[in-house]
Amino acid sequence: MIKHKGYINTKWENFRYKLLLPYGIRQIKKYGFWFIDIPRTSSTSIRVELGKEYSMVYGKSDVFEKGFKQIQIIPDHIPAIKMQEIMGKKEWEKLFTFTFVRNPWDRMVSFYHYRLKSKLLRPDMDFREFILRLKSSKFGEIGTYNFYGHYFGSSDFVSDRNNNIIVDFIGKYENRQKDIQYIANKIGSKELGKIAIQKATPAKKHYSDYYDDETKMIIEKVYHKDIELFGYKFERKEY
Repeated sequence: MIKHKGYINTKWENFRYKLLLPYGIRQIKKYGFWFIDIPRTSSTSIRVELGKEYSMVYGKSDVFEKGFKQIQIIPDHIPAIKMQEIMGKKEWEKLFTFTFVRNPWDRMVSFYHYRLKSKLLRPDMDFREFILRLKSSKFGEIGTYNFYGHYFGSSDFVSDRNNNIIVDFIGKYENRQKDIQYIANKIGSKELGKIAIQKATPAKKHYSDYYDDETKMIIEKVYHKDIELFGYKFERKEY
């Protein structure tokens, strides 16, 4: 698993987390499920929906659209192994746990536009430079990828230290409608799948249009576990 700098970024987040965590754990046990919110897989929309329908323990405060902001207990994008530690292994195994993954080539295009929209990149940084920075052996420490959620692969979010998957259901972003309906039926949700927020990627271009041979191979190398584990491949759009 790639190293990271931590899950809680400010003193206020740490205080709120410690104060509200016992309540959050009780709520998770009550509802019997947990969602691993992997970035750029429509995770914000799902967390907002779960927060509205169930409990604020599932909600999220870092949202572009202010009307959807909620009080947040659990920080964004906590990997399954960390949530298993928070809940305890026995309690974790009682829960229905689920997530969504996404083709890594497509996901990185979404990351790029999200970070531009969030003003976390230089406005003149093009996609090629964004991907070339992954070639650095310290790419998880430099500014472009200094948040672990922006350089973890999806496999890092669902696996334990022995690379065993510890999440019950892994939906695919590409099959979102079908897979989210399965989750909704499983947890008894009436609303899941109706909200679509925090969009960043222009819809006009296919992800393959952003890549040349070098940048395509960088993603293949860096996120090889995602490609192997979830059966993804680089596909070009037919025009």
